[in-house]
Amino acid sequence: MNENRKRRILIVDDEVTICKLLQITLSPVYETMGAHSADDALMAIQDFHPDVIISDIKMPGKDGFWLINSIQERSSKIPVIFITGHGNKRTAVESLRLGAFDFIEKPFDHDVILARVEKAILKIELEESLESAQDQIIFQGKLASIGEVSASMVHEVTNPLGIIFSLAQKIESLDGKSESYESEVRSCTEKIIKAYDRANKIIDSFKHFSRYESNDPFETMVVKDVVSDSLLLCESRFFCQGIEFSTVGGSPELKFDCRGISISQILLNLFNNACDALEGLDEKWVKVIIEDGGELVNISVIDSGKGISDSCREKILNPFFTTKAPGRGTGLGLSISKKIAENHGGDLEIDDDCSNTKFILTIPKTQSEVSS
Repeated sequence: MNENRKRRILIVDDEVTICKLLQITLSPVYETMGAHSADDALMAIQDFHPDVIISDIKMPGKDGFWLINSIQERSSKIPVIFITGHGNKRTAVESLRLGAFDFIEKPFDHDVILARVEKAILKIELEESLESAQDQIIFQGKLASIGEVSASMVHEVTNPLGIIFSLAQKIESLDGKSESYESEVRSCTEKIIKAYDRANKIIDSFKHFSRYESNDPFETMVVKDVVSDSLLLCESRFFCQGIEFSTVGGSPELKFDCRGISISQILLNLFNNACDALEGLDEKWVKVIIEDGGELVNISVIDSGKGISDSCREKILNPFFTTKAPGRGTGLGLSISKKIAENHGGDLEIDDDCSNTKFILTIPKTQSEVSS
């Protein structure tokens, strides 16, 4: 939120006098707007974007309870403060049960109104601070994932650069008078372009993944493409450790609404964990299974490890829990991944029935807000 902007209060009451009185009380501190029915309030929410709503409960037609239910159906977290008649405790309790933040009794007291609104604003600010801190933790987790694959990525980029250098030397050494000169130069040039494209794709993926994207809109993406982009960041690490990788399922038609970088962060964390867990094993493989689950997309990441012990299973998705040696893990990777999945309306779970180590990422196909 813009710190210079005044917080906005929407006041909903069918009595114009009361609406004006509340606006006069609050306008020295806040930007205010009045609405005289529940329907008018819903329209005002779209245009005015209030931080807090003060609403009468008893109004002609649709009442305050209908309004708060409508707000919640739209997944809005705007605090609602209800106005209730003096001594009407039952109504006040019912309003809190329905999710109201607080209530004000008639007749109004100037200081009480300001205190209730200030309390609601404080709640909003605390939630914003918490959300900002969570975003920073997620971003730091992303940087940690990048650190784990950075050495192998340097190797992956160095290879095509070496190829380009060798081919350039070859072109330089060719006999310009030879009959095969033109075809050899063309062949070397094609290989140079291919090597460049490979290096450029890796670098672009690295730059894209490293970007801070907590406020990015959801985009409709092909599930298999997101998996492939994630693999590109970890492919060289799999190769260096002798880990066989395979993908099953995922037609080009299977799409979902997501923040692609965030889903890649989950997958990269699972890939890195698999690499760590498979060290020292004779059999090393990682398999990704993409399934259409109706309204959901299921992405399973399975490795050749022998599963997670009972003692670890209940704690492994908790923050700061790690089975890695000191200095090799923060214990935040899986908890961050689970949080990202939940932010998408999905989940990250362990499959207890699989004889190997298997994580299942579940994401809804559609989100309410998608970039066009």
